[in-house]
Amino acid sequence: MRRVVIHAGFHKTGTTTAQRFLMHNGEHIWPHHAIAIQHRIRDPLQFALSYSTGAGQIALDEFRSRFRVFLETLNLGAERGLIISAENLAGMMPGKNALVEGYTACPVLMKVVAECIEQVIDPNPDMTFHFSTRGKDAWLRSIWWHNLSKTRLTDNFNDFADALGPTCDLENTVQQVRKVIAPYPVTSMPLEQTTGQKFGPATPLIDLLNLPDTARNALQNIPAENVMPSRDLVKAFLKLNRSDLSNPDLVAAKQELLERAAKLE
Repeated sequence: MRRVVIHAGFHKTGTTTAQRFLMHNGEHIWPHHAIAIQHRIRDPLQFALSYSTGAGQIALDEFRSRFRVFLETLNLGAERGLIISAENLAGMMPGKNALVEGYTACPVLMKVVAECIEQVIDPNPDMTFHFSTRGKDAWLRSIWWHNLSKTRLTDNFNDFADALGPTCDLENTVQQVRKVIAPYPVTSMPLEQTTGQKFGPATPLIDLLNLPDTARNALQNIPAENVMPSRDLVKAFLKLNRSDLSNPDLVAAKQELLERAAKLE
């Protein structure tokens, strides 16, 4: 029975830090488990995103087909396990597209993932689905900042949260996934709970991999990624988004502010 761990999000819950941890410690993990993070499965993920925005059965079928093709490229040998960490497996980040309401597509996408693993990797895998979560206010603020920095969002936080908050319940999504992919176990852990743990946001993933002690003891921690910036920088970005700058000038102005802030750290 082959060990498989699926870490499918959620966005802005420490997933980037967890993925960088896996890659940074690849030499200790790879002998026991293949590692696939977001950029490695970009092709099938584009159809997971399309399905989550309402593209329908055609997009879901294409996701299934391309995810299977990706799995077929893996060389796991007789015993190596597999960990996949990619938040876009759960669908598009809420707030980026008006057609996306929370993670309503996630349970269906996870069902497809489970079926593909059974068909390509192991008909009876030792498989666990894990979701990183986060306190709602902190999660919404991080989603708001992401959209503020990447798009021309002009809503202040309260307006953004009032619109998005009612459509997003991470724990309820976890429960829906649990129903759909039973009997496979589904675990979750808030980002706040991983703070101070040995491997930060990657801790629950490392626990699920059941690495030998020699490999686990060799793992090295890394700094957190995508930390919320200062309040002044957030205010400056909101002001820029509300300005009459052209899109190219807006991008350049944001980049200049980011570079200036980095020099002050």
